Order: sequence, then C-alpha cells, then structure tokens
Amino acid sequence: PVAKPQATQAAVAPSAEVQAVQIRILQLCQSLPDGVALDHIRRELKAVPQQDLTAAMTQLHSTQRITIYKHGNTCYVKAGAQILRKLEGLGENERLIYDLLEDAGNKGMYARDITFKSKLSSVIVRKA
Repeated sequence: PVAKPQATQAAVAPSAEVQAVQIRILQLCQSLPDGVALDHIRRELKAVPQQDLTAAMTQLHSTQRITIYKHGNTCYVKAGAQILRKLEGLGENERLIYDLLEDAGNKGMYARDITFKSKLSSVIVRKA
C-alpha cells in the first residue's frame, strides 16, 4: 500500500486587523504585568469581532508571546518578560512592523510588502 501524503498547514500571516488586535492585547499585558483578566480584554476590545480577537489570541499564544493561565474561575493573559522588554518604548506603527517582521521569521520581508500588509504609508515604514 502507498502512504498518503499528509496535508501540511501553511503558515498564514494574520491580517492587518488581527495584527492591530495583537498589538492592543500586548499593550494591555504591558500595562498590567501580573496578568490581565480575559474578561477585561474582552471589555477593552468590545468593538473587535470575536473572530479577530480569537485569531489574535491564538497567534500570540502559539508563538509564545503570551501565556494564558487560570486562577480560580478566571482566565488571565500575561506577556512574556522578554517580549515586554522588546516592545517597551515602541509606538503602535513600530509594533505593527515588528509583528510583521516577527511573523516573517528568518525569511525577512521587503519594505513594499510591509507597506502593503500594514496599510501604512511607505514613508512611515522607512522611518520605522
């Protein structure tokens, strides 16, 4: 019998909307380093569609940029100390570009691709 090739799941870069949600989640985690209650994140991001919030949380957790833990009946989200140090002092545009480059991994990324995916102007991308 011939073995069937297994389907591999291609890494798909999150949309700009999901990346913006990731940045906001990391900002909340930075503001409360002991952990942010999941309900607090939902209240802060109530305008964000649930699908985008779930995608952002999943991506952050799968790349080990956040930790999700339960204490009592409450779930908390906490950013890793290493990530907090890296993001300290960066503006929102810089964080978005950082996330895009982080997702690209060791492949790198052209400036025009960053401009397209982030929906920022090329001038802002060059300055960041």
